[in-house]
Amino acid sequence: MARKSELAKAEDKAIFGDGDLAEIRASINDCDSEIELIEKAIDGAESRRSKAAQDEAAIDIEVLEKDAKAKAADLSKRWRKVYGLIEQARAELFGAMRLGDPLSRPMGNLRRPGVLICAST
Repeated sequence: MARKSELAKAEDKAIFGDGDLAEIRASINDCDSEIELIEKAIDGAESRRSKAAQDEAAIDIEVLEKDAKAKAADLSKRWRKVYGLIEQARAELFGAMRLGDPLSRPMGNLRRPGVLICAST
């Protein structure tokens, strides 16, 4: 493939009678066609590279999404376990309070005004 700048110089010479102008212009057209094909190939490669980058980003997003969902499920499971332990502790506390109620009633009766508690030693 001839260089376009060389063909432009040859065209200038042919205009002034040094060479075949039609042949040089045909060569310039061929050169322009080759340049256009190369530019299309470059554009196609750039679009394929861009598409590949988008696909790779989409794959990364899918991986991150799966990881986030797994972490959310694990966190949810742990939260349910914590909530269950809180409810269990609350039930035990209420049970202990119920056990203490019968003991606190007699003590409360003894502490009424006018009741004297004597402790013997």
